[in-house]
Formats: sequence, structure tokens, C-alpha cells
Amino acid sequence: MESWLWFFATIAVAALGGAIGHRLKLPAGTMLGAMVATVGLNLVTGRAVFYTALRVAIQILAGAMLGGRMNRATIREMKRLVVPIAILVAGMFVLNVLSGSAIYLLSSLDPVTAFFASTPGGASDMAIIAEDLGADPSHVAVLQLSRLLTIYTCMPFVIRRYVGSKRELSAAVEA
Repeated sequence: MESWLWFFATIAVAALGGAIGHRLKLPAGTMLGAMVATVGLNLVTGRAVFYTALRVAIQILAGAMLGGRMNRATIREMKRLVVPIAILVAGMFVLNVLSGSAIYLLSSLDPVTAFFASTPGGASDMAIIAEDLGADPSHVAVLQLSRLLTIYTCMPFVIRRYVGSKRELSAAVEA
């Protein structure tokens, strides 16, 4: 019975941390806040509890969320995306193999954890899937979160610089 109380305490602390992260508009703030708050609870009490059997329900909910965003217009538009999809998948695959191999060779991580840590995707999704295949989900989540925070922090700056320079170049060419 006591573990259920700690489970609900863990969920409450995670919800509070997620709400704070979201309110502060942190990159990946909801997940980051929930994770930091839960780690804090676990460091202070050593009693944070989450039942791994809930992974299946979380994966179903994530699938429903993503599937619910697709409609006929989305499917029709996919014709235009065939070439970008092929480039993206090929590039990400090569990058994943190279970075996963480098992480494995240069760190103490096992190969499954190294590859899932470098796989593009949502940090929580990758951690959940990685655990199913025997990787260390906490390492995957931390490395994925580091990747996401770097992207969320740097990419807006890079995009503004790139789009700004393209606009200036277009204006100069038109003049």
C-alpha cells in the first residue's frame, strides 16, 4: 500500500515540476520539469515510484496523440514530402550510426543504449522504446534531453541567421 502512496506522490511532484517547466517556457519544459522534480524527490526521499507496466498505456496515448493529428489533407500532402523524407531518413540513419558508434566506442555505454541515445525522436519515447530492447532508459533520457535542449536552444538562432541572410540576399538580387 505504501508504494501506491509514493507512486501518487511521484506523479504529483512530476505534474508540479512539469507545470512549472511549461509555465517558464523552458525548452521541453514539461518533460524537463517533471524529470527534474522527480529526480529531486528521489534524491531527497529515495522513494520515487513509477510502475513500468504503465509504459504500454503511455505508448498508446502517444500514438493516439500523433494519429489524431493526421487527416486527409495531411495524407494528400505527403506526395510532396517523398524526396525530403528520403533525404531525412537517409541522413538521420547515417548520422545515427556514426554518432551511436562514436558514443559506444568513446564511452562506457553499451551499444543499445548508445544507439538509442543518439536516435532522433522524443526523449521520453526513445527512453520507453529503449527500455523494451534492454537499454538503460535513464541514460537514454538524459542524453536525449541534452540533445533536445541543445537543438531547442541553438536552432532558433541558426534559423534566424540563415533565413535572415537568405532574405537579405534575395532583396539584394531583386534590387
